[in-house]
Amino acid sequence: MRQFFVRFLGAILASITMTLAPAPASAGAGSQIALLSEFCLYPDCGARLAYTSHEWGWANPATLTETFDLGLDDWASVGGAYFYGSTIYSGTITAGFKPVVVQLNYVNAAVDGELPSSDLDLAFETSRWRLSLAWDLASVGIDGLSIGVIGVLPGSENKVGISTEIPDFGDLDLVKAHEEPGWDFTLGMLYEMGERDWLRFGATLNVASYDSSVDALDLDSGEVYRTNSTSNLWFGRLGATVHPFVPMGLASGESSWDEWLRKVEISADLRVVNISISGEDTIRPIDAFFGVDVPLLPRHWNPLAKYVELVGVSGVGTDGSWGAGLGIYGQGPLRWLTCDTMYSSQPGGDLGKDFTLSGIGCTASMPLPF
Repeated sequence: MRQFFVRFLGAILASITMTLAPAPASAGAGSQIALLSEFCLYPDCGARLAYTSHEWGWANPATLTETFDLGLDDWASVGGAYFYGSTIYSGTITAGFKPVVVQLNYVNAAVDGELPSSDLDLAFETSRWRLSLAWDLASVGIDGLSIGVIGVLPGSENKVGISTEIPDFGDLDLVKAHEEPGWDFTLGMLYEMGERDWLRFGATLNVASYDSSVDALDLDSGEVYRTNSTSNLWFGRLGATVHPFVPMGLASGESSWDEWLRKVEISADLRVVNISISGEDTIRPIDAFFGVDVPLLPRHWNPLAKYVELVGVSGVGTDGSWGAGLGIYGQGPLRWLTCDTMYSSQPGGDLGKDFTLSGIGCTASMPLPF
């Protein structure tokens, strides 16, 4: 879940370090949180871990134009997702007017837990309004290229509280913090080439600045001090998706096996991160991610082939992350319905145990009558 709340927690933890003795979290905890910072609105993205390059990895806004491949030039869709392990829910409204796609998304996340190696309780809530715009440049003669942008809208905010329980007294609030984005934009591009678009290149760049105010209790004086800080960061991703059996000439026929081979997909991408958080050194880590999508059954083995296709999704990362999921894609009379389930795990680093997340999401699409 990550891009929504990570940017301000680093500033909060740095403020705690300056205010409380001893510090409740190890040095660099803000950076560790920030490395868990990328969140895809659709649950299959967490399983794949190759968010940028896959055509349905909608963290890249340029991939929104892939929906025109479903055969609808003017369409709308409504979707929702729920993630557990932490309570996160998301609602999305999308409209496509070829060659442009517009999407509005709302996400709310609430997390309660303990900071590692401490008796401190952490309560966190965030909400995000995001507006996306994608454009298929084939409309101006540039075949295969799409571009897009995601902007975080006013009204988005993060709230966090850190408290401890004192015998015969109850909960004592140590930190209360609030954060709003100064600005937050994600730029994306997608380029498709070759027979049946067997090769895709994707890239994203997220640049952001978040302003935080933190009220922290000084345990020695009993007074509450307010600090203000700004976190600046950018995330870059570059990836590729390959349908390997298409250029090998093994999937050129029209049989069920040829269809199955055409849909086998391998993805890889590279993530470059630059994070600058008050009280911590700037860090620039690089990670790689790999994902595979395979239809679970060829059409002639699937008794429900007229109605649904099942796709297995899996992925691993060089940072120790991994995931697996199931895509349920409607066919024929159910072509308007898409659902995904997933389970993923990412290492917690200085934050303690691994971060795990499970989710399910569905999207229903329909043609527009005008």
